[in-house]
Amino acid sequence: MKIDEVIKETIIAIYRDPEPSVKLFLKGGSAMRLFDNLTSRLFIDIDFSIDAAVDDENNFFNTMKSKIGRRFRELKFDTIDFKWIKKTKEKEHG
Repeated sequence: MKIDEVIKETIIAIYRDPEPSVKLFLKGGSAMRLFDNLTSRLFIDIDFSIDAAVDDENNFFNTMKSKIGRRFRELKFDTIDFKWIKKTKEKEHG
């Protein structure tokens, strides 16, 4: 499976049912590749923003991990890496 397919199937897994994907916004290189057909750069991750605070981060992301794992098992693949990183918003200077 090529990286483009992995990214596409991951997005399908996340947005397949409304919860908890309603809080997520796809952004970054993968979004540009998907929606703007940008193919000149290689993107190997998927970046999302969340529009509001998540009450239970572990539950939220474990649900994501489960949805992604289920999708790839349907395709006869195993997920071997799943991580989330909390990044704080940078304050604008000026």
